[in-house]
Amino acid sequence: MAHSMVYFVSGDSYSDLGALRAAGIIDLHYVIHGGGSSAPSSVVADCNAAGLSPILNNGNDGAAGWDGSDAYNANVAAQGWHAVGGESEQAPEIDSIMSHLIFLDYGGEGTGGGTDDDVWNVTHPGPVSGHGAAGYYETYDGSSNFWGWDVVGPGMLHAKAHGVKEIGIMVGTWMMSHSTPQDYITLAQDMEANGITCAGIGVWGGYGNDANNVYNEFASWFQAWQAIWPPTNVTMKNRFAGPTPPTPATVNFASTPNTTIVGGNMNIFVKGSDDALWQSTDGGKTFPTSLGGTLTSAPTAITRGSVIDVFARGSPDGVFQKQWTGTAWREWFNLGGQVLSGTAPAAVSPDGNTIDIYVIGADTRLYLKTWNGTKWSAWNAVAKAIK
Repeated sequence: MAHSMVYFVSGDSYSDLGALRAAGIIDLHYVIHGGGSSAPSSVVADCNAAGLSPILNNGNDGAAGWDGSDAYNANVAAQGWHAVGGESEQAPEIDSIMSHLIFLDYGGEGTGGGTDDDVWNVTHPGPVSGHGAAGYYETYDGSSNFWGWDVVGPGMLHAKAHGVKEIGIMVGTWMMSHSTPQDYITLAQDMEANGITCAGIGVWGGYGNDANNVYNEFASWFQAWQAIWPPTNVTMKNRFAGPTPPTPATVNFASTPNTTIVGGNMNIFVKGSDDALWQSTDGGKTFPTSLGGTLTSAPTAITRGSVIDVFARGSPDGVFQKQWTGTAWREWFNLGGQVLSGTAPAAVSPDGNTIDIYVIGADTRLYLKTWNGTKWSAWNAVAKAIK
């Protein structure tokens, strides 16, 4: 199911931060030359006034931003910047940043591509520490060839395994003539199919760019992404501080609870009053875990060994799947279809491997979709319309 995303632009100047914020941009990546340079003090104040995250890029295309002292990042933190990053940082610089601010890994020179510059596998094989880290990874090589999941996936998986909190996509302005918005939509979907929530997408211009001009030139790209993933309103500092744990929803028992037993543990799933999917593991005494989503029907759950599959009618009107792999919950997956309002899908696993899902379609016919252990079938009508 759709979730909110971070949208950012970069530049070494800007003309109207309020216009960027109104367009759904939440992070401003302000670019400076390397060698311990500093940004104008007005940038942080301007970002705060407009409601954007001030993020300092202190080195571009291999230019060394760090001056080699821990005092540099302490001073940056004292100025109120939310994060610092650049390209090709070494482990001591990364540790210095994380001890004072959020480290932002820009995927310099192939980091996101699983090459020797994979920061969390080569440069900094230790875990994330301190204030944490985010990574917005390059999706192109030196010849402006677009990289898909098959190339960037290993670096992203390493980042997740090391504790990087936000993992997203960086799009260079020069890539706009070598790719389409759909390329990045597909990559974001592939990330989520492989267990990584795509935190956001941003357009990188680097030196000599006014951030407003970057947005205005590629506004249609942002709008294509935002039509699927609405922009977040939460600045980076607050995103990393973490939200207050949600109060368990008042369970809407008009949506019938559904029970599964895995490894001797009873799991009960219900649609909460907030329309999210909630899970109880104590027999329904409490429902402490929200699994998100926007349900428009009661859930139905089945087990296949240690795997749990939960299905529900969602918005817009299709069937959505949430899966427990045995070790973690995967992102919501849209199985499509048009489910009649007021009805819910029914699911069964005949052999503990395959899955059959039945729904009453918007045309009141009964439809079936089957997972054969490898892929999903199309929706097929199996009964005439109900009169």
